Amino acid sequence: MNKQRWMVPLVMVAILVLTGCPVNPPPLSTNANLESLAVTGYQLDKTFDPAVTAYTVLVEKTVDTVAILATPEDDAATIVWTPDPSVATLAAGPNLFTISVTAEDGTTKKDYTLRVYRANAAAEVLDSVNGSRIAAGGTIAVFENGTQLYTAPFNANPRDIWLGAGHEYTVRVSPTGRAQASREAVAGADDLKVILISQRLDQPTFPAESPVIAAIEYTTADDPEDPAATWTAIANGTEIDFSSITWIRVVAKGKSEMDETSWAGFGIKLGIDQVPSVFTGMTPDEDLSGSTYDAANNTFTGTAYFDLAGIALTGGSHFLSVVIYDRANNRTERTLQITNTAGVVDGADISNGYFQNLAADLRIYGVTREYFGGGKAAEGMNPLPTGPVTYRATLSFKFQTLETGGDAIPILGFKVLRSADNGLSWTQVGAVNYGALYTGNAGTHTFYDSDSQLETGVDYTYKIIVFTDDTHQKESSPIGPAHFLAPFTASLVGPANRTKEVDPGELPDFTFTISDPTLWDSAVADRFYFSPVIRKADGTHAYIGLFYYRLADKRLAFYYPAMAGWYAFSVPYTATLISFDPATGTVTLNPALFSYLTNYATGNDLALESGVTYFWDIFGNYTGSATTNAPAYFQKVGTGYTSRSYADVYQNGQQTLNGWFSFTVK
Repeated sequence: MNKQRWMVPLVMVAILVLTGCPVNPPPLSTNANLESLAVTGYQLDKTFDPAVTAYTVLVEKTVDTVAILATPEDDAATIVWTPDPSVATLAAGPNLFTISVTAEDGTTKKDYTLRVYRANAAAEVLDSVNGSRIAAGGTIAVFENGTQLYTAPFNANPRDIWLGAGHEYTVRVSPTGRAQASREAVAGADDLKVILISQRLDQPTFPAESPVIAAIEYTTADDPEDPAATWTAIANGTEIDFSSITWIRVVAKGKSEMDETSWAGFGIKLGIDQVPSVFTGMTPDEDLSGSTYDAANNTFTGTAYFDLAGIALTGGSHFLSVVIYDRANNRTERTLQITNTAGVVDGADISNGYFQNLAADLRIYGVTREYFGGGKAAEGMNPLPTGPVTYRATLSFKFQTLETGGDAIPILGFKVLRSADNGLSWTQVGAVNYGALYTGNAGTHTFYDSDSQLETGVDYTYKIIVFTDDTHQKESSPIGPAHFLAPFTASLVGPANRTKEVDPGELPDFTFTISDPTLWDSAVADRFYFSPVIRKADGTHAYIGLFYYRLADKRLAFYYPAMAGWYAFSVPYTATLISFDPATGTVTLNPALFSYLTNYATGNDLALESGVTYFWDIFGNYTGSATTNAPAYFQKVGTGYTSRSYADVYQNGQQTLNGWFSFTVK
């Protein structure tokens, strides 16, 4: 009995030893994370993080399919696409792709979303008003109602973006090493081109972050500081009775200092039917406007008041444009379409008036011309490594009672229309609204065409429509067609900088180059203006000459100080004094040019002192003042227009790009 009782347990132990104890299977993974997410050829708006589930990417308008790559952290997890990107065709605007990741356990799930924005518009970034495109680099972002929709590399200029019709956006660009620029209240549309202006970053202690326009409002109160004054916001589509408006208030906030009444590199300005610049627009009331600093939030606020009391503005559609620069050159612009509900009806009949001295002055510079900060003179120009180009078109005219010798007729303002197809179609490019009857500056009215789309190789025709109210107006005859000359730069060559022991009895040739030799052609330009200057280190001038070369007859004209007039050398003698190499663009000046006939500085032949170091350079016309000098330039005169291409400047001196070479006399 006892033996049988122990045999069963022994058998069971033996079986367990032979087969092992049963083991539970491992639990199924609950990892539903992605390890990576990428779009082939494009950069996501942020670095991928498995914990972040929403991403965007921007593709060009010509792209209709994309390859999206997603890899789960766990190989056992599965991915389902909605829709399948391998067969999906992109529509313009946001295309939503959902990546649903299901863990190995079959129940744990996680959704990632990727919005692929296919562009329908473009953003172009310029270095200054009417400037050329800056080099690509940095980022660009688009916001709607303060929420960022997407950001993307600023890897091309222009850069394709998406702005949906019927919506308003803020477009913000942060170029590498430059100030930030924003355009607010941009109405989306297909094929829209948004222009942004990005200056060089100044005052680097401030960040590259453009201001935000917190408010644009108007009041009809006499005293804008009255606490009881009612302020009404101005937005796109606002209807305003300008006959009752008294003040417009602009409030801007930013991370850099804003002097709201300044325009010397920073400030706030308002334009009606023109984007304000140093040439145009209204400046705020200095007594009422002010700025504050919030130390807790490190925020500057500028509040600008613009006096519009008594302004007379024609009825109908207009646009208000606000431009802000802060101390670091960050720029913000907002342009709003508005309607004036009460026009002007009591203006005079001007159908018998005459336009006189209709003229277009087209200028192009081989360097940037920072209109906002440098003033109207040439000292506002500065070279940049990207070799920017700046355009400027100025229109002027008189409007008077008689064709010749008449009295100036007061007008309320004028519109400017431009055609690029010899008058077959016209586009209004701006208007001047005086707000009251005005006869102009000494009878002359002026308009600056600040359209950044002006370009070489196009003939432009302008016309003016003057008006005294909503119905009384008169149209001018066409001005032009006129065109811009090609841009160029000028650089000194020889005698080279720091040249030692020049023989005063055998001076070398003085040579410089122009970057575009095709300008040296009578079919392209009429004249080339240049002014050689030689001076001592202490500023004493040994020689100043004023010349222009007539390309048609190959004669050199000079200003003769003793006779206070211009004279021309003969063709044979000109050939001994100046020559041009079309292959290299080199202009060679024989030192015989520097005679008493042409020496504006002393009236004597150039005489150099032994052992003295001199500096030399080439200007266009030289006055000794950095505010009135001009760089060398080509000129073309046509019917009703003058076109000039200016070389460049060096440190605001209006000379050659590499300016002021030195040489020492034996």
